[in-house]
Amino acid sequence: SSRRLQDSLTQIQRISAQHQLTESPLSGIIITTADGNHSVERDDTIVNNPYFQEHQIPVVNTNLDTYGSFVKISSIEVKINTRTPWKSKRAIELIRDHVNLDLLMDRMELKSIT
Repeated sequence: SSRRLQDSLTQIQRISAQHQLTESPLSGIIITTADGNHSVERDDTIVNNPYFQEHQIPVVNTNLDTYGSFVKISSIEVKINTRTPWKSKRAIELIRDHVNLDLLMDRMELKSIT
């Protein structure tokens, strides 16, 4: 919840310092509104929090409440399996278009030799 964001970040920073982590343990964050009825104005300045900027943490800001966000996220199927052949095809296309496989294979060979 946006109401608890600063408290949560303070705790994350404290625990990270205790464990001497040099990088943030967060891989991303979803900031939700406080009441869930869409009447609260979104504060897009939250996304520019210095902690998020410093650690390059992706942030999504939503008008949904925490429970509503959880329900939406949990219904997303992101796995590639035999029931989703279109995802396999799209993954192959994306890799072909955006990954230099020759360079990757060359680098993998170098690591296996050393």
